[in-house]
Amino acid sequence: MSDFVGVRIERRDTVGVVTISNPARRNAFSPDLRRDLTARLQELVVDPDIRAIVLRGEGEHFCAGADVSGPRGAAPARTLVQHRENNKEINRLTQVLAAGPKPVIAAVEGAAAGAGMGMAVACDVIVAARNARFVPLFTRLGLVPELGSLYTLAQRIGASRARRVLMASKPIGAEQGFEMGLVDELVEPGQALEKALEVAHEFDECVPLSVALVKEAFANGIPNIAEAGRIEVDFVPMLARTEDMREGMLASREKRKAKFTGH
Repeated sequence: MSDFVGVRIERRDTVGVVTISNPARRNAFSPDLRRDLTARLQELVVDPDIRAIVLRGEGEHFCAGADVSGPRGAAPARTLVQHRENNKEINRLTQVLAAGPKPVIAAVEGAAAGAGMGMAVACDVIVAARNARFVPLFTRLGLVPELGSLYTLAQRIGASRARRVLMASKPIGAEQGFEMGLVDELVEPGQALEKALEVAHEFDECVPLSVALVKEAFANGIPNIAEAGRIEVDFVPMLARTEDMREGMLASREKRKAKFTGH
């Protein structure tokens, strides 16, 4: 096992693989590691060669969330202002996962607990091994759900189920999660990364801006048909001006594979 603690990125063709590496603590993260994760993700979302991102944990677990195992007596208590600023940083991570322009696929093995579950649920697709376990934890620690979980979990499993899961910090196994819509793809242990890469490549032949705008629309919420129409009125003319839309139409007529550049 490597002694490295931090975040690794690896570019595999059109896919950026982001690995949280702190396996001795089930990939729990400190504030510094979380900031590094946000910075690495932001690096990939502006890379024109990357079409999708896979988020995973080193070793047997996805992420146990914030590391709360260390001694707290030695550190001075945070002020309310410091708490607010820390949560603003957490929200920046949520935004790049849930509202950033690139599809993000969570490859979940083992534990996805606390903020680790929040990160997974903020992703566009969750691929989970059968040994995966999603554990909210928040109310057992005197906290409220973070990383947008109040919104993203309800989007996946419905408000009634999400309310009960989050209020009672009820753990969800991978198979149960698959049945209720929390998990999108269920695989055998050790196969989550391979399947997540396969899912990530589904976006290779899509126009990057089209994907980004669809993701933005879902992240902002579509409450009714009128809002869906407003989104179309705003986005369709914008896309009509792009080289990628013209290339897509031309490639379709010529029955060939399109070459999208992001312009």
